[in-house]
Amino acid sequence: MRYWKNGRFGVICKVLVCLGVAVLLLEPVPLFGQVPSIPGYGGPAVASRGLGRAGQRGSETVSLTAFASVSGTYDTGITAVGLDQQGNIADSGALLGVEVVVGAYGTKTWKRRRLGLDYGGNFRHYTGNSYFDGSDHYLALNYTQQLGRRGALQFSGVGGTTSRALGSNFGYATGYDPAFLTTPLNDIFDNRLYYADFSGRYARQLSPRSSVSLGGGVLSMRRRSTILIGTNGVRANGDFVRRISRNTSIGAGFNYMKLEFPRVFGDSNIQSLSVQLSRNIGRRWSVAASLGAMRLELTGVRQVNLDPVVAELLGQLVGREAFHSINYFSIGSLTILHTMRKSDFSIGYNRGPSIGNGVTLAGKLENFTATYSRVVTSRLHLSTSAYWSNTTGAGSYGGSFQTLAGGVNASYRLTDYASFTLGAQERRIGVGSSQFNRWSTRLNAGIDFRPGSFGLWPK
Repeated sequence: MRYWKNGRFGVICKVLVCLGVAVLLLEPVPLFGQVPSIPGYGGPAVASRGLGRAGQRGSETVSLTAFASVSGTYDTGITAVGLDQQGNIADSGALLGVEVVVGAYGTKTWKRRRLGLDYGGNFRHYTGNSYFDGSDHYLALNYTQQLGRRGALQFSGVGGTTSRALGSNFGYATGYDPAFLTTPLNDIFDNRLYYADFSGRYARQLSPRSSVSLGGGVLSMRRRSTILIGTNGVRANGDFVRRISRNTSIGAGFNYMKLEFPRVFGDSNIQSLSVQLSRNIGRRWSVAASLGAMRLELTGVRQVNLDPVVAELLGQLVGREAFHSINYFSIGSLTILHTMRKSDFSIGYNRGPSIGNGVTLAGKLENFTATYSRVVTSRLHLSTSAYWSNTTGAGSYGGSFQTLAGGVNASYRLTDYASFTLGAQERRIGVGSSQFNRWSTRLNAGIDFRPGSFGLWPK
């Protein structure tokens, strides 16, 4: 409510709501039996509109499917918020344990709407150190509603809680959607985090080849440790897309985001403009790219050296002062997808805003992801992935944090409903302004149960 009542963003929120209500009132009656789709979806999806892949596996939609697994685990390099007896950042050492994972995923299509769901939860126990026991949960939803011949609404959300960036829920073998800024892939500390990111947009087809969309969203991140910084945010966006051929689309988009940081003095306003190009290459390949610029305005507090006279008077050498900085960055993204009957391959690069990692405030984030999965035989399935990111704070919170990670997973089907699984993940975290360098390893082996799809969706 604070964003709604105060400031210029409150005005923007009210304008968006008024426009949305007006558009809905003017919208024609939906056609019975029309398949739900986002206007303009006849061509390739543009980067600014997100992936919207909740519930999918690869490029395919699947019925609701539940799964569960029991595994033995080996973890190293868990980074707690604290110092050891030598004054170094605490390290868990090697831990042996057991983990139970449950979840469900799938998509459902009705006459004029579509719903996708992904849920995963784990419960872990370490035999030698119960301090690191815990449970993580993740939920992603994507809902599309057709509104007449030319309009559609889409809502997407992701939320959960975790104390581990490396593990069953957030392993780097999963896809990364840059539309969700709260995905906890770049946190330094393995501290309990609660996060939510929700967005909605209305898209309208102006002609058989052109469409516009208008949307907004809210996000929040809370960390249990009082020394780590959380984030609250609201955002608005819009774009125009033109399909210039059956396989090629171009567009332009605008984004605005307002961030505030609980527990510290500071806020940030971020505006960006970008142009996009998307192309389907044959039946198997698709490419989406964007390029633009970002203006990041940041207010915070910094430490300064006091004038000698003031220092003598106060009896201290340093003080704090408020600052205001304006920063300009280039932004861009590139996503390449290749799908075949028995394999999927994707690579992605994204350069855009960072909403903080618990240590920095707003800044710039670069990341690169690559994933590959293949059905080797009717029983054997392999997947591998790699991830790299660099987070740079703006203003006086200008630290640089690098993450390098990768993972390999194998699954061998024992019966129609059970498989033997093996997995290995490795992650390195480094800080550019210090000597901190932490390697983390996870190894797991266990049994995975998948009873298959079942009809629990409402009709």
